[in-house]
Amino acid sequence: MMSGEIEPPPQLDFRDSKTFAFKTLRERMPVIVTRVVDDLSQYIQALTDAGEASAELRGAKEGLALVTRLKYEMQTNKPMRLLRDAHGDVGLWNSVLQSTGSDSTGDTAAVLWYDSVWLLAECYMYRRIWEALLTSPLLQKHDPFLQQKSLTYECSLAAMTGLATLLASAPTSSLSKRDLFEIFLQFSLWGNRTDLSLIADFHGQSGSLDHLQAGNLEHLQEARQDILCYEFDTVWTIVEKLHAERNDVVHFVLDNAGFELFTDFCLASWLVENHVCKEVVFHVKDYPWFVSDTMRTDITWLMDWLERHQEGKLSSLGAKWRDLLARNVFQIAESQFWTLPHGFCHMQTVAPELAARLAHASLVVFKGDLNYRKLLEDRAWPPTHPFREAVRGLAPLRLVALRTLKSEVIAGLEPGVPDRAAAAHPDWLVCGKYAVVQAKDKTA
Repeated sequence: MMSGEIEPPPQLDFRDSKTFAFKTLRERMPVIVTRVVDDLSQYIQALTDAGEASAELRGAKEGLALVTRLKYEMQTNKPMRLLRDAHGDVGLWNSVLQSTGSDSTGDTAAVLWYDSVWLLAECYMYRRIWEALLTSPLLQKHDPFLQQKSLTYECSLAAMTGLATLLASAPTSSLSKRDLFEIFLQFSLWGNRTDLSLIADFHGQSGSLDHLQAGNLEHLQEARQDILCYEFDTVWTIVEKLHAERNDVVHFVLDNAGFELFTDFCLASWLVENHVCKEVVFHVKDYPWFVSDTMRTDITWLMDWLERHQEGKLSSLGAKWRDLLARNVFQIAESQFWTLPHGFCHMQTVAPELAARLAHASLVVFKGDLNYRKLLEDRAWPPTHPFREAVRGLAPLRLVALRTLKSEVIAGLEPGVPDRAAAAHPDWLVCGKYAVVQAKDKTA
């Protein structure tokens, strides 16, 4: 820690059984693994019915057995063993696991699931699922969460059509550029409510996501009171700087596929069309992560789905965005850093090339709850602690965080705001009703 820096609070862990973190490990995470087991079982059965070679099927069944074993280890509080595959991030992962435990013997790190911290344990679960998928060529390109992600589009059709109509009419709108930007920013913000890792009972019923989505301007107006920290003036000042400076690139560190990804593309499209930036880079995960997190294949899937859609406004957007991708106005970037358990304050050390790229960006937009947790390193900051101080190690970045609250991590609220939110909703930190729009300029 540098001289003059504030000693950071501890990371969230599982010691208190009343916390959302504890509930996540005890209840939510086993449900997610069970769904992966079900998906892989059905996938392997389909391959068997199709006459897939028995040798290939053996590898796939080994992967399924690893996921089943993962659930057992998690529920019985076994040690979080070291990874055994040959993926390029194994060294980084095992270094973290070894340093977390007080001892290490063979390939078993001493830290137990419930003795770990929340961020490490939850990320480790998804990394172990990926380890299982790597055991077989039949599984390596299979996304066990794809069906859930794809169903969200049909359940979001009304909201998507309304937003597409608004984007198409924006050039001739009587609203100011500031007002239009604010609208698309808020749609992107509230799109983050649709997080499938937190919706255990989602099965794709039509309309089953309506209560989570801002589908029109009236919804935005109603939801405005639920933004607990709204630094829009700072964000707009940054946007005006970009327009004046003719800066080139805005980066989005994406969160969920589905409706949120659509809203993010709408916001990015508006930025390019209004000359706020020349290019937009979308940072995605390189393997299935937190159920609904966006991968490169999810963007391809979205473009295909839009272009095939009978609704003209949606098919036109699909063709338009595919063209922007082909011309590199929209770009997709992957980095193993996004699927590590590290807080973003370690980016300079762990992923220096990525850190340098983002430091040269005009603006970096961090979407969603997990990215917010990593911005704050999942630490228990007092809710009124300044956001700019809680976001450590990212001084060169000009950033905006758009996040709906789904974890017990928050900073930057005004005094009295946490008490009022808690009085209205005792679970205000995790229920997804509330949101923040927080910003930090490079000089802040």
